[in-house]
Amino acid sequence: MAETSRFALEKNSDISKVEQLHERLESLLEAACAVEIDASAVERIDTSTLQVLTVFIRTMAKHHLDARIVQPSQGFVDAARLMGLQQSLHLNS
Repeated sequence: MAETSRFALEKNSDISKVEQLHERLESLLEAACAVEIDASAVERIDTSTLQVLTVFIRTMAKHHLDARIVQPSQGFVDAARLMGLQQSLHLNS
């Protein structure tokens, strides 16, 4: 079975933390393992963070690697819905 890395998004995921998030996701892509992103603690998330997550999930798919959001909080789901990114982030309605 393939290795899966899991990490949690912070309670407030905004532009001040997006560079650090990007670096972490980039290292996970280089590790070539499946990734689960725990979004259960997210209370606030901004556009920049959602964009980075969307690009990461698409890039992983292009490399035939699985990346998914797990246990998204209502705040995460609401923000993704407002941005029209539910489908891109593979969130169920």
